[in-house]
Amino acid sequence: METKRLIFEKFEQVDFKDYFRLLGDKMVMKMITGKVFTEAEAKEKFKTVLQINERSGKTGYFKLVEKHNLRFIGLSKIILEDKNEAEIGYSLLPQFWGMGYGSEISEKLVVHSRNLDFIHSLFAIIDPENSASRKILLKSKFQLTKTGEYIGLPAEFYTLKFLE
Repeated sequence: METKRLIFEKFEQVDFKDYFRLLGDKMVMKMITGKVFTEAEAKEKFKTVLQINERSGKTGYFKLVEKHNLRFIGLSKIILEDKNEAEIGYSLLPQFWGMGYGSEISEKLVVHSRNLDFIHSLFAIIDPENSASRKILLKSKFQLTKTGEYIGLPAEFYTLKFLE
């Protein structure tokens, strides 16, 4: 997959160092888990990422690189949660915040998911303080469906249905 500025490639074993740059960054993780991962914790999580990627065809965890220089900027995901519903999400290294990448990534994940006939709806979970992600989801036609907690943190849940 790709957009005007980005290439989406599934994570492979050689990509751990980039993956850990995200999970080990306090600013990135503040809105995701509230804490950074140790290298050992990140390695365990990365094993799961690789297992999901092996069996998931056109969905999974994707590293994001800029087309013009192949520089790693973050990750995105489309993860099947049941037969017809998938979660989307992304995270970017802080130096790439505010550059319009979030909207570009979200738009591509939605278009790609719509083209997969087995996905009928998407959902996304955000920290209520993450106004930038909220704005992107609403722009992508997601609707707030509930508020509550996710992994013990405040959360907003958004849904986009393709088929009723």
